[in-house]
Amino acid sequence: MANPLIDLLVKAGLTLDGAGAFAGALAAGSGVDFGQNFNKLTQAEGVFALQGDAPAIVRAALELIGEVVAEQADSGTGDYAMAGQTRAGWLNANPAILIGVVGKDQVQVIALAKEGLINQKTAPGALQRFASALAMESGGVKA
Repeated sequence: MANPLIDLLVKAGLTLDGAGAFAGALAAGSGVDFGQNFNKLTQAEGVFALQGDAPAIVRAALELIGEVVAEQADSGTGDYAMAGQTRAGWLNANPAILIGVVGKDQVQVIALAKEGLINQKTAPGALQRFASALAMESGGVKA
């Protein structure tokens, strides 16, 4: 069975391969590829209740902290799947992907990010930035 969120990511061409570009460049310069062994994919999840036009609120929140890269409506259920990218972690330097399933009155979000040797909690940070943007866009949000 295919996962519609993964299909959405593939359609959008989202990857996290560039997550350690700077560190990779440093490693390549020294001939060492040691850091590649410690990259791991992390995730954080949250469900947020919304009032009003949920897809528009989520889209505006994603645009406030980054960009919407893919959006797809499910004609059967009326739900939307949205994918966006933002930055989080130390000095908001790490890329993160946010994937959300937007229902009539709530959004379920998964934040994905690659972490290197030093964990910067990028995925939870991206989720927190998204929650703050939702609160700004909707005038209040319940987690």
